Amino acid sequence: MLSLARKYLADLQNARLVETSGFDLAAITSESVDVVYCTVVFMHLDEWDRYSYVAEGIRVLRPGGRIYIDNFNLCSDEGWALFEQHRAIAPEDRPPHVSKSSTPQELETYLRRAGFDPTSVEEDSRDTWLRAFGRKPR
Repeated sequence: MLSLARKYLADLQNARLVETSGFDLAAITSESVDVVYCTVVFMHLDEWDRYSYVAEGIRVLRPGGRIYIDNFNLCSDEGWALFEQHRAIAPEDRPPHVSKSSTPQELETYLRRAGFDPTSVEEDSRDTWLRAFGRKPR
């Protein structure tokens, strides 16, 4: 993914790609970035690891910086169908990488509890994808 991103961002002087551990953003200096963009990742993480990413996000953001996170929406018909499909797999046969959903309340709670400006926290749950946004206080 980083190779592909480097290719597409080659002309941008203000973009820097950093490989992370998969559990935190320790490789990124505190208050050093303007945007944390985390897409198609949360479905692969347990809840406490999702929150850890959000908490790390506020640490690495400069004051006023923004975060974007997403996951598939358990509250949508499509999200519920995928949930039921995975639930039908016997627990002993369920692969460890099976996708896990989120709810709007879950993502909003992570952002608020991590310290993002409560007036900036928003979610968009119109369809299968749930998106949440927040801004670090100035």
